[in-house]
Amino acid sequence: MTDWRAVAHEHQPSWDSDDQARATSDTAHLDALGVRHSPAPDWDRGPYQPLPAYGAEFPALALAVTRPVRLTPARDWLAVLTFAGGRECHHHTDILTLLHPRDPAALERLAALYHGTAIEFPEPHQTAEYRRNLHDLLGADCHPDGWWSEARYVIDVADLPALTHENVELPEGENIHLLLLSANSDEI
Repeated sequence: MTDWRAVAHEHQPSWDSDDQARATSDTAHLDALGVRHSPAPDWDRGPYQPLPAYGAEFPALALAVTRPVRLTPARDWLAVLTFAGGRECHHHTDILTLLHPRDPAALERLAALYHGTAIEFPEPHQTAEYRRNLHDLLGADCHPDGWWSEARYVIDVADLPALTHENVELPEGENIHLLLLSANSDEI
């Protein structure tokens, strides 16, 4: 069983009263939106927790929204902390809902292509290659200027029907996007 408290202290070693105040505010906001949070009781670094704490496995297909105004109540929305960018291990807090992919094996192949690459800010040629791989494996695309990194792969929301059989109503908020989330390598 994963020791989430150890994960919290490794990835967020400095945690002070300002962080706790922000976590309290975030928790109230998440509660008001109906977002599920804090599934691991030993986690003491705020309401956003790693995806496996919710019982999900990598890779995962998710619909995410930044600063939501209204979420689709029929879906299970989660407050998730993701790690991406390889050894740089960038931390992202997302409000997301998991989707059932049409082709889970294709998601695994895409994630495997970039695992261990430590890509955090891709060069234009890397994004061109990523877009080709998205098209070839998933029949999808991303914006040419879209930021992606190892373990956090952004996909155009317009490609939602190509990636899942689910009929998903989009939430209201800023920066609505599809994500393929996978394990971050943290390799040096």
